Amino acid sequence: MTRVGLRPMGVCSSRVMPARLRAHPIAAADPTRAAQQVASAVLADAPRGRPLVLAVVRWGAHPGLHPSPWCLDGVVHAIEEAGLQAGAVQRGDRGATDPLAVQLATRRISPLDEDGPSVTVCLPGSRHGVRVPRALVGHSLCLVVPCVHHQRTSERGPSWRGPIGAGLVSLTSSWGASPTRSAVERAARCASEVFAHVSVVIDAGWWAFLSSREEASPLLLTPERMLGLRLASPITGSNAIDPRHADAWLGLQLGLPMRRRPAESPTVLGPAAHTPWPKLPRPALRGPNRAREGFAALWRPTEPSRSRRVALPPAVPGSLAHLWDEYRASQPATTEGRRGRPG
Repeated sequence: MTRVGLRPMGVCSSRVMPARLRAHPIAAADPTRAAQQVASAVLADAPRGRPLVLAVVRWGAHPGLHPSPWCLDGVVHAIEEAGLQAGAVQRGDRGATDPLAVQLATRRISPLDEDGPSVTVCLPGSRHGVRVPRALVGHSLCLVVPCVHHQRTSERGPSWRGPIGAGLVSLTSSWGASPTRSAVERAARCASEVFAHVSVVIDAGWWAFLSSREEASPLLLTPERMLGLRLASPITGSNAIDPRHADAWLGLQLGLPMRRRPAESPTVLGPAAHTPWPKLPRPALRGPNRAREGFAALWRPTEPSRSRRVALPPAVPGSLAHLWDEYRASQPATTEGRRGRPG
């Protein structure tokens, strides 16, 4: 097996950015703006000589389980303004008619070929390589994920995998990055080896969580903000944010009972940096011995054959709720020539 070495093109290797996370509020009157602003910030030092992989991850069809259409539009505006050439990959649930794929295709972001030739990438500290589609190697990555925490059970009680870690695992698992106990660490290493620049946009218009059986809780919280950050790559190096620290920080903001506080917390910038987060209901979090029981009580009883998609509430909370059905209908049939607003 041959290690694939990456060197950023047109970017000085000494140019490093401090570990930080940007937070911008989503305004119902102009919902794409927040996504465009955070995406512009995290893509600012992406090498212009390399194509961009726009990776979209979803866990279901409802609000809170996949990035909103205005989030994708805002990210695409930022990509266009940066002059980056982008192709798309998608992970997670898809229906017979895929509105996200249609939306990206309308913006001339076509799916990348993941079925063609592959290369083996050796990961530091691992005996086993991963088989990565050649069409992706050496590109920049912009990972777009919904704000979802996955409940995981063990003998020590419940734990949570946050949106960044879950998104990275979903992206890399088909390449042979097996979902082991250290899956998030392995997926993050894989991304840092494969891609020249790694950024993440988290659509936190809503927050949801999935049970260990991948069932969605009927509870949605409404952070109503967009988040952006950089992960380790040949450009950002050791000054990037560890995805596990960022996910743990997100869990603390929402009131999840974390086993331990993160060793490091990101520096949060932007107009929503100090806006209070909504918290999980206290009855679900009373005492360590009731944590498992409390969270289980938040799931509605469902028949085994029913999909987790129907477990979410019929009424979506928050000021953005009406946009879910109205936004696509309000968009022109084509967005050719449409430019983003300045961030």
